[in-house]
Amino acid sequence: MATKATTSKSVNQVETSGAQLKKELDAAKKAFSDAPTKTLTIPAVFKKTFGSEMFIGINGVFVNVPVDGKGYEVPEPFYEHAMQAINSL
Repeated sequence: MATKATTSKSVNQVETSGAQLKKELDAAKKAFSDAPTKTLTIPAVFKKTFGSEMFIGINGVFVNVPVDGKGYEVPEPFYEHAMQAINSL
């Protein structure tokens, strides 16, 4: 079975649509409903490091946050994981 190779072009293209992102965020909010939300902004300069989206997963709940400099509301545990990854660079 052939798989599509990952290229720099495919990594730098946003694949998560607005509707898909909302669906992922809603699932994360439901799973982490007791956690407060925080605004996560990932500057576009990190595209070379993370690609067009930053993948964050906690206990089987996953969110792909666009690396575009815009703010997105995510549950605080996801925010903390993202900031840890950014600050470790």
